[in-house]
Amino acid sequence: APLALLAPDEIGAIADDSVELVINCDSLPEIGRETALHYLRQIRRISRRFLSINQETRKTHNGIAQNWVSELVEQAGGFQRVYRFRHWMEQGYVEELYERV
Repeated sequence: APLALLAPDEIGAIADDSVELVINCDSLPEIGRETALHYLRQIRRISRRFLSINQETRKTHNGIAQNWVSELVEQAGGFQRVYRFRHWMEQGYVEELYERV
């Protein structure tokens, strides 16, 4: 199957239910909460599955704590977690697979 890497502002042009799996690594915790929620809502629209490999150390930058993907997914709604475990390659990281409900 083809693989597409797109600029962030191109996600809105992707057709509904046209993506088999969206993978996010090393970004949702570091971006602003509202932007992260926007991406998750778009991911829910375009794909049935979402794989997250991100840190949960909750580092603080300029007084703002980083996001936890699990909290973002819960707030965005529309997904259920299939599995969650520590990511074997990086300390402080978790791997989570979600499916749209």
